[in-house]
Amino acid sequence: MEYSALIAIILIIVAAAGIITVSIIRYNKHLDKVTKGEVRDEHSSIPEPKETVSGLYKAALMVLVILIFLTISGLKETVNSMSSRIASLESAYRTLDSRFAQLSSQMIEETRRISSFDYEITGIHDGIAEVEVQVLLKNYSSETALVFCVGEKNYKMDGNGYGTYTCTLSMDLFEECKDTMVSIMEDGKSENEEVYMSAYLFTDCMNFTDVLPSLEEKKAVGGRKIQGSYDVCNKNSENVDTVTVTYVSGGKDLMTIDVTKQLLNYESIEMDSNFVVEENLSFRVETITNNGYRLVSQFPVFYDVPITENMEYECIYDPQGKLVWGSER
Repeated sequence: MEYSALIAIILIIVAAAGIITVSIIRYNKHLDKVTKGEVRDEHSSIPEPKETVSGLYKAALMVLVILIFLTISGLKETVNSMSSRIASLESAYRTLDSRFAQLSSQMIEETRRISSFDYEITGIHDGIAEVEVQVLLKNYSSETALVFCVGEKNYKMDGNGYGTYTCTLSMDLFEECKDTMVSIMEDGKSENEEVYMSAYLFTDCMNFTDVLPSLEEKKAVGGRKIQGSYDVCNKNSENVDTVTVTYVSGGKDLMTIDVTKQLLNYESIEMDSNFVVEENLSFRVETITNNGYRLVSQFPVFYDVPITENMEYECIYDPQGKLVWGSER
């Protein structure tokens, strides 16, 4: 479109120059005839060159405006087309990148000798979990030996036939699990393959209760009026004995309510329509498990000051009230 416009402009200039030249020649011939008395100059149909130039200028200007408009429209279409192409290329790149990652993952998985890894907490006593670990190999021999590694601790695994290996170990529920892997030894060689375990074993059998608020605040006499409702949920609700929510404002406990029934029945908790706080509002949620552990979490709901560690925290106490995870509050 740009080249066409340029050619059109050149043709207009050439045509205008030709018309002006012809107009000047005709007008000069007419003047010669008038001077010699061959014709009269009254009501001559031959315009003066300046009139011709003026008319051509206006016509050329109109044509140029039209060409510029068409050129801009063409450029807009070109830009849109290029944007569409770029978007298509970006989408193709993301697809290829995703496919590459998938193929890379498949290749890694195919080179792994471990077909599956699983573990189960079979008992808990004084914060120590009895854990049964099971590994299934894709290929093995009678000489194959396995060792399960957690950090710097190693546990020899027993072969149970058909490529299945197991071991039972004792682990601290509240100690971080790092560098979990299985060492496969065969023919004097050893290779390690990483396996996944939760960062903390307690998350496999107990969880903090989450609060999903749908609340709003309004200015009221004496502070803020809190309206609305909230829901509570726990991924290990079958291991929950009781759950309470305490409303905290200005470092003081205002009210504590038992929400165990609402948790188990998936019911919402409505805020008292007359509930007003003077300062910021936080929720402290305490979950007591069936085996006596107390999980405490606190977080701000409405606040207009920087959040401090006393406003937002998580900690766990054992059945004897001893802090076993998190920071004392």
